[in-house]
Amino acid sequence: MSDVLMEKGYNVMTAGDGKEALEKIDKHPPDLIILDMNMPNMGGMAFYSRICDKNNVPKFPVFVLTGRAELERLFKDFIVQGFMTKPFNWDKLLHEIDHIVNTQKVDKKIRSKEIVIVDDNSQVSDLLINRFKQAGYTATTIKTGVDAILKLCVKPEGVVLINLGLKDLAGDTVALQLKNIKRTSRLQVFLYVHQTDELQPTVIEHLKEKNGVRDVIVFREHIEIFEIIDQRIKEGIE
Repeated sequence: MSDVLMEKGYNVMTAGDGKEALEKIDKHPPDLIILDMNMPNMGGMAFYSRICDKNNVPKFPVFVLTGRAELERLFKDFIVQGFMTKPFNWDKLLHEIDHIVNTQKVDKKIRSKEIVIVDDNSQVSDLLINRFKQAGYTATTIKTGVDAILKLCVKPEGVVLINLGLKDLAGDTVALQLKNIKRTSRLQVFLYVHQTDELQPTVIEHLKEKNGVRDVIVFREHIEIFEIIDQRIKEGIE
C-alpha cells in the first residue's frame, strides 16, 4: 500500500501497531490515517481512542481498513472519513483517499475564517472549540459578553457565535452592542440557544432584524451548531 501511494505522489509513513504510530504522528502530524483494526501491542480501537480529544473527536482524519465487515456498524458512531473491508479494490481505495485528502485541502481554504465563541459554559465552549479546530478552523473562546465587546472592538474579525443565555449580558444584548459600534458592525454574528428555551419564530425574526444577527441557531445537540456554521461558511455567508 505504501509503494502504491508513493507512486501516486503521497508522502507515506507506516507503523506496525498503534504504539509505533503514536510516536510517529507526534513528530509528523498526518493529513490522513489509514487505520487497520487488528494489530499487535495496540490495536485499532485503542489507537483511535488515543488520538481523540476529551470530546471523542479525532485530531486527524481517519480511514478505517479492516477484514472485519461487522465493524462498519460500530464505526457509524465514530468520526471517521471512510470505511472499507479487506480484500479491497485498489482503484476504489485510491479514489477514496484522493477524495478525502483533496477535500481536506479545499476545506482548509474555505475554513480560513476565525471562529469566535462567546460562552460562559466552559464545557460547551471547549466542545465547540475542539470540533471547529478538528475541522481545520482557527477558533477562540471568550467567556463573557463584556469581554466579547471589548476584544472584538480591538480585533473585529471572524464569525462570532454567542450563547443567548450569557450570565453577564444576554447574547442578544451583546449582538446589539456589536451592531451599534462602527468598528464591529459588519461582523457575522450568530446566536445559539437550546430548543428547550422555546423561542417563538417572531422573537427569532426580531433578533435578526433589530440586533444585527445573521441567524439564531436553535439546537438539540451542540454538534448541530458546528454543522450549521460549517455549511453556511461553505455556502458563503457574506
